Amino acid sequence: MAIDQYTRGWQSFGVLALVALVSLIFGFVFSLRISLYVGYKEIDSAGDQA
Repeated sequence: MAIDQYTRGWQSFGVLALVALVSLIFGFVFSLRISLYVGYKEIDSAGDQA
């Protein structure tokens, strides 16, 4: 019984860690894409002004 509770605790911890990791990766990729998009827009506007 104690072993069952132990494994259940580890499973919930693993799910939490997985969710945190996925959200971290998505946030990183999202911010990276936004910074790249803003950089491209700045380059385009500079090219238009020249």
